[in-house]
Amino acid sequence: MASGYAVKQAADLMDAAFLARWTDREAIGPLARRALGVIIRRLAAGEGALPVTGLFPDLAPGEVADAIAELDHHDLVLVEAGAVVLAYPFSARPNAFRLEPGDRRPRYACCATDALGVAALMGEAVTIHSRCHDCGDPLVLRTGPEGPLEPTTAMVWVGTREDIRAKACAGL
Repeated sequence: MASGYAVKQAADLMDAAFLARWTDREAIGPLARRALGVIIRRLAAGEGALPVTGLFPDLAPGEVADAIAELDHHDLVLVEAGAVVLAYPFSARPNAFRLEPGDRRPRYACCATDALGVAALMGEAVTIHSRCHDCGDPLVLRTGPEGPLEPTTAMVWVGTREDIRAKACAGL
């Protein structure tokens, strides 16, 4: 029996400006791409804020600075006081989206949506700790690489950014 609701495909839901921005991000250079991989792996390992000067001891400081500047330009990292403090989906700053992978050392996600993807990225179960933004009640969700590990009533509300030209990294 048909519900009467039109089912939209992913392409129908994609905002053209958002898609253009992500397409532009795919064009980062090879050193910036290498740097992003290193940064994400180290944040996933729970290393915290990463000093830019120590990211690639085998490269000239100017090359590293240029790669990080390219990542920052594309809003893929946030650098504060000479250290990378954010690279999607991880934040080195404690915030409302605390993650506990198997080693139980806390990490932090940039947002609820990022938190939901961390188990798949890390290939292991992750417990997400947050709070309801409406009532403040604690929320705990265990996810694995394939999705939730137990039934839950938790939901994520996804809104529309009014101005996607603004840098998201600076908005945390």
